[in-house]
Amino acid sequence: MPMNPITEIRSSRLREFVAYLESKRDGKNPLNRSDVDPIIDIPRLASYTMLVERTANGRHRIRLVGTKAAAIIGRDYTGHWMDELGMGAVADWFGEMEMVFATHEIVAGHIQLPWNERAHITIEWVAQKFGPMAGMNDTTFIAFDRIET
Repeated sequence: MPMNPITEIRSSRLREFVAYLESKRDGKNPLNRSDVDPIIDIPRLASYTMLVERTANGRHRIRLVGTKAAAIIGRDYTGHWMDELGMGAVADWFGEMEMVFATHEIVAGHIQLPWNERAHITIEWVAQKFGPMAGMNDTTFIAFDRIET
């Protein structure tokens, strides 16, 4: 999973997403889930996002996939467990989510889709882990955009 500094993000949508997250942080580290409301704050970007939670047993479940993110990926994985997807490079990326969950910094990277009909697609992504909330699972907010290769 190639990780990129957020200064190297190619997608204007993802740069806007980073600016949104940074404005919501306003010096806070970590950002809390209650600090963001993408449907209200960034409605044109909300459909490019995904929420992933890490449960107490360390597994990752995809809580929500926006419609544009699902279209880019080619599938809607809402409700699926990442370790059960078995999708080659994408499964490897999902398997490396621990790196994202290990920091409260905004992280970015890209992945090449492994499916033949989508092999020309590179997805750029930005992720922000939220701070823990009492009695809740860890949650990470991820945005995607397609970049042609």
